[in-house]
Amino acid sequence: MELSFHGVSSSVILMTLGVYTLYLNAVANIQFSILIPMGIGVVIGGFLFLKLIQFLFAHYYSQTFYAIIGFVLGSIFVLYPGFSFTLEALFSIVLLVIGFIIGLKFEKLDSHT
Repeated sequence: MELSFHGVSSSVILMTLGVYTLYLNAVANIQFSILIPMGIGVVIGGFLFLKLIQFLFAHYYSQTFYAIIGFVLGSIFVLYPGFSFTLEALFSIVLLVIGFIIGLKFEKLDSHT
């Protein structure tokens, strides 16, 4: 089972932290001495992150919303490290712009109610 944090898989997080190989070995060999602390850390970390996001949205909604959009836009260059202007890249950018415009339209509709 793979956890996902809004598009960032647990595998990417584990690779970023440098513990992916340790995790795979622990799962393959059923090493509870590694799996239980990792599981506790995932639960506590997930809970704390949820509380942080709730606080930020409650007190700094616009800034948090636009920061998330910035992370998404910035991830384009991570997803396309050798960013070359291909038809696929153009299609992705067009869909991103369309999605952003639709989001703005829904925000305006929501503010009128």
